[in-house]
Formats: sequence, structure tokens, C-alpha cells
Amino acid sequence: MARTIAAALTPLRNRGSELDDDALVPYLTFLSDAGVEGVLLLGTTGEGILLALSERKTAISNAVSGPLPVLAHCGAQTTADTVALAVHAAEAGAEAVAVIAPPYFQFDDDALLAHFVAAARACAPLPFYAYELEKASGYAIPVSVLERLRMTVDNLAGLKVSDAPFAKVAPYLLDGLDVYIGAEALIGEGLAAGAEPSGIGTAVPTRPARPARAAVPKA
Repeated sequence: MARTIAAALTPLRNRGSELDDDALVPYLTFLSDAGVEGVLLLGTTGEGILLALSERKTAISNAVSGPLPVLAHCGAQTTADTVALAVHAAEAGAEAVAVIAPPYFQFDDDALLAHFVAAARACAPLPFYAYELEKASGYAIPVSVLERLRMTVDNLAGLKVSDAPFAKVAPYLLDGLDVYIGAEALIGEGLAAGAEPSGIGTAVPTRPARPARAAVPKA
């Protein structure tokens, strides 16, 4: 699935009190017309964690009718809500599901593995992505948990990693897994290491999406 994806906004109206259902697909069309190849929906930029479960389900259902493949962020505070969102994403027609480590209460390794396994199985056979963002979760996903996850489920396809500096990203560049870089300042290093950009192109996609690739030195 490796491609250039944008961390999509979530259009709102009435001073942010409700989803702007009429704006989402035109916004995704704008991204598609500029050359973006997919979107991470309801991630950090899309403020998914602040939306109600019903709003997130509606946004996923609306987005999949648009022109771009949708990687739906289904991470939530509880495993039950995460699973419910993952099931909905699969049924609605998302291309893949991403899940962040639940914030506020830090899960130990076994609990975090169980959380990810439940989410991955809920959306199977869709590709499943772990979403690593220590600043938001309050703790990093241990690489050992990802290795155990890969041995437990069949649909772990990769990660979105939005940490910085690059020394925090490097351990997640695991063989056989797609890795999307979320921190714009690290995209050059990420591309050189075989990862793909994710954070760029959200508002003005034409200019940043392609020069980032051209900046990578040729072997």
C-alpha cells in the first residue's frame, strides 16, 4: 500500500459543533487532483480522538465515497470503541485501519498487544497499521510488541510514525512493513530510509508532495 498520503482534515461547521458532510468529499477531491494518493482519516490532524463515535463512523462512511483510498484511524480510549470503529471501517469500505496506543492510561506490553490484536482482527482482512505518536499517547509502542503482533495476526501491514527526532523513528523501520513518516521535517530522512510521507499535503498538496521525493539522493 506504500504511497504518498495526506493527514486529512475533518471539515466542521457551526463553529465546530458538527461535521460538515458536504465539504469532506470535495476536500478529498482537491487532494486527489493535486496528486495525493491516499488519506489518513481522523488522525491527529483530523482530530478524530475529539469526535464522538457516531461522528467518526459518519466521517468514515462519507470519505470512502470519495476519490482516494482511506486509511481510517480507529484508535480510541477503550478497546471496545476501537474495535467498533475498526469493524465499521471494514464494513464501510475503507482500504485499511490505523490505531494509536490508547492515551492517558499507559498500557503495559501485554495489554497493548491485546488491544492491537483485537483491533486488527476486527478489521481483518483489511491491512492494519499501528500508529506511533508518543507525544499524543504518552508512551511509545515497544518494537517488541509490534514483533509479537506480527506473529499473532495476519494483517499487520505497517506503521505510521509521527515521532521526532529521526532516532525515535529508526527503530520502527522494520523489514517487510510499510512505514509512513508523519513529522514533516523528517520526510527527507524517511524517504532515504525507504519510508513514505504522510503528514505533507494536507492543505496545499501540490507543492510539497512531489519535491520531497525529488530531494532524495539517487543511488
